[in-house]
Amino acid sequence: MEQLRRPLTTDEARILGVLRDQFGPANNLDAVFFTDRDEAIIFATDSNGVPGICVNLSFIPVMQRIEGVADADVFEKYLRPPGTIAVPRDSGGSS
Repeated sequence: MEQLRRPLTTDEARILGVLRDQFGPANNLDAVFFTDRDEAIIFATDSNGVPGICVNLSFIPVMQRIEGVADADVFEKYLRPPGTIAVPRDSGGSS
């Protein structure tokens, strides 16, 4: 069955951008699918292509508004896989 597609909302695209920044370019619009309730979903993968978490791109912005979470805290609050330590992506510099 072919899935219906629609453009992402501004909020959904913003969360997808956070995912892409943290986990890599494989997390793009081509990886997004829509549920029967028209919610945008992605199975986020890391830079090696290993699946990590399922993200509801439609729901996170709603929770962000309800809980008053700042954009800068979205990854830590909603997207970091449980039991992992937050490590910034390599910016190309050496330590």
